Amino acid sequence: MMDFYDHPGFVRELLGTIAEYNISQVGRALAYDIDAVYFGDDWGAQHGLQMGPRLWGEFIQPVLRRMYGVVRRAGKFVMIHSCGDVDELFEELVNIGLSSFNPFQPEVMQVYELLGRYRGRLCFHGGLSTRSFCPTAARRRFAGNHGASWQPAAPAATSSPRPTTWKGTCRWPTCWPSSRPRASKSKLDSRIGRDLD
Repeated sequence: MMDFYDHPGFVRELLGTIAEYNISQVGRALAYDIDAVYFGDDWGAQHGLQMGPRLWGEFIQPVLRRMYGVVRRAGKFVMIHSCGDVDELFEELVNIGLSSFNPFQPEVMQVYELLGRYRGRLCFHGGLSTRSFCPTAARRRFAGNHGASWQPAAPAATSSPRPTTWKGTCRWPTCWPSSRPRASKSKLDSRIGRDLD
């Protein structure tokens, strides 16, 4: 983080190199019949951006604009993952081409307010609490499949809202060909069990 201040030229060069790599990968992905390209980042903490909106806008936004632009010019959707409280960026992200945001964290975001504000402009992918619901749901599922007796310490504090849509539908796009092999149910069950051991 200090390099934003101490070595801004290095940061710009680094982010530019990462963008060039990502753009080359996007070019390869666009050879397939895909709906969207999914980028991954983590700009947020539990209470706001890690680097603040000024640094994000100066260093990160221009790089994202370039990457998202390649995808949008190809007629595809742009998806992004960024944990944390980053809803202050949504307007700018929509303006530079974002179609779908993940995760939609009820612990740090005003879910229903944001749904109303961005309905028709931004699809939210997610909405389950990754800190309270998901860990207990996995244990409940594991216990149910294996006859164990397990009770959650407390009920989940949030519910999952329906995603917003664009153009009347919310397509759940992927960034791989539809022929990509999927994990079988038994493999998923064994992963859940292994994670809880």
